[in-house]
Amino acid sequence: MVAEKPSPKRIDPAFKNLVLKEEGGDHLLRCYACGTCSGGCPVAELEATFRPHEIIRMSIFGFKDELLSSNVIWLCSFCYNCYERCPRDVKPAMVIRALRNIAARQGYVPNGIKMIAESVYKIGRVTEITDFENEARADLGLPAVEPVDIEKMKKVLKKAGLEKVLPKEE
Repeated sequence: MVAEKPSPKRIDPAFKNLVLKEEGGDHLLRCYACGTCSGGCPVAELEATFRPHEIIRMSIFGFKDELLSSNVIWLCSFCYNCYERCPRDVKPAMVIRALRNIAARQGYVPNGIKMIAESVYKIGRVTEITDFENEARADLGLPAVEPVDIEKMKKVLKKAGLEKVLPKEE
């Protein structure tokens, strides 16, 4: 059986240059696919679709749409085993973070991450802190949680490139 040739539409030879320019992606081309990153990865041990060395190779070979639209880049737990073990100092976790940043700017964000971003955008936190929570904190001798400057949080989220997934300003 002959492997199917990748469609030219799916390949973007310039994609590696985009990753190289992104913070954390600058060591991308050092990878020679030894698999050390995948071999020491706790996520790869549990999830067959997650192989850091394959993600890096796909980045180099230009599988932009396939990578950015997939949830696979969002599975990394950033334990840094790959970072510490890579013999070529590729820093796979940083490459994956770079891919996530590119994906977010292009609107490819899993629903769970979108919900978190929307909550932070609206109330400045992942969960709302009400009087009930502050009263419970006081009962424990803890200080009240201070309000968040929501406008600053909005700026942070926008700077992170999440405009495409955030609610529209009214």
